[in-house]
Amino acid sequence: MRSITKRWLSKFILAVCALLLLPLQGYASENADQWNLVLQSKCEGSMLEGVTYHLYYVADAHAKKPYFTLAGDFTNAPVDMNGQDQSQWASLGTTLSGYADTEEIAPLATADSDAKGKAVFQNLDSGVYLVVMEQHEQDGMLYHASAFCVALTEAGIDPQREGHTVTATPKISGKPVEGDTLKRKVVKVWDDKGYESQRPEEITVYLLRDHKTYAKVTLNQANQWSHEWTGLDRTHEWSVQEGYCPGYSVQTQQEGNTFIVTNTYKEVKTVQPKPETPAKEGKLPQTGQMWWPVAAMALGGAVLVLVSAMIRRIGRHE
Repeated sequence: MRSITKRWLSKFILAVCALLLLPLQGYASENADQWNLVLQSKCEGSMLEGVTYHLYYVADAHAKKPYFTLAGDFTNAPVDMNGQDQSQWASLGTTLSGYADTEEIAPLATADSDAKGKAVFQNLDSGVYLVVMEQHEQDGMLYHASAFCVALTEAGIDPQREGHTVTATPKISGKPVEGDTLKRKVVKVWDDKGYESQRPEEITVYLLRDHKTYAKVTLNQANQWSHEWTGLDRTHEWSVQEGYCPGYSVQTQQEGNTFIVTNTYKEVKTVQPKPETPAKEGKLPQTGQMWWPVAAMALGGAVLVLVSAMIRRIGRHE
């Protein structure tokens, strides 16, 4: 009888151990921070099929605050990701796209829109991404959209999401294919009141054709910090990117055929997010983790101690 009891108690111990492992396995999967990004391609009500998008990982995101840190190939990009208003945030895409082109940064992923106009990127880590759309021709129309940034984070700027799926609609514009050539103009704007003496005497701006350097021009006071290119092949996509300008951040906006490049003088200030409050004793769960596994393990440990004592007691009476 005692031998049977010991066997049943041993089985009970194994069952308790198995149950204790289950919560740990479930905890790992429930904390997966993966996102999906859906891009809706449409212009004036028409869905666009076959639109190609390139996706780049630009910055790390703080878990609970809208604070971003440039990362990877974009660590040295001349932009400020924090403290931006809606207009400045929108222009980040154009600036970072030009940086990616001149630095020849490869995209993280590429996707094309389907018959419903949707392009989908799945299983993305939390962070800030740059979305670049290639110029698209369809039914005698040329379609274009400025590059833009999207934050995939709980504290992100983009509210159009369901769970961990964010849907974004690029601002696509279209115009009929007319003529063989077009023109592009660049205008330099300085935002450095009180620090005019810090400006360089000249700056280099690159003209990009299909995301690759095609030509360059030097801007200075003599040409009023502007230049225009004419006779450009309309079948290609044209953009500009400024060269390195020490001591200034840069933002590039496109208005029709003109690119406005604004340099802002700003002292470099490192803003660190407030650190999490450390646990006083032991390795307790950090902020955002679940506490119920701890309670379950503590209860299971007490049960094991009790069962072990019972087995030793039965052994002494055999």
